Amino acid sequence: METEDMPTAPPPSADRSPSHWIALLFIALLGAIQIYFYDITFHGPDQIRDMEIARKLIHNGEWPLRGPPLFGERLSLPPGFYYLLAAPLLIRDSEVSVFIAFGILFALSVWYLWRNISACFGPRCALAYAVLAFPVCSSL
Repeated sequence: METEDMPTAPPPSADRSPSHWIALLFIALLGAIQIYFYDITFHGPDQIRDMEIARKLIHNGEWPLRGPPLFGERLSLPPGFYYLLAAPLLIRDSEVSVFIAFGILFALSVWYLWRNISACFGPRCALAYAVLAFPVCSSL
């Protein structure tokens, strides 16, 4: 008894449209701009407070029990926010390490969401997301 081979779909890497490559170019370019201009960001009292708490965590071992307040201090994030903020300070104790680490994480998250949007809604919708996802004006 002979069996017929099931037709298989081509692998996802086989059908790359121009939108795919343009989106990857935008993600790489805008991610590099955001990381390159890490020192031109706006710091408010909230960011200064968060860095002080992260430094106390690293230098004094003071573990915060609550995260930063939200909505006029009605809610607060869990303290894991400060632990994540303090992780780059273990490598190099400066704001530079924090901004570069968060810039890289942001670029990776844009890439991940672009990939999922491309799979669900198509390459053109994903291209629009990739072009509009980075807040380049705040970095420049």
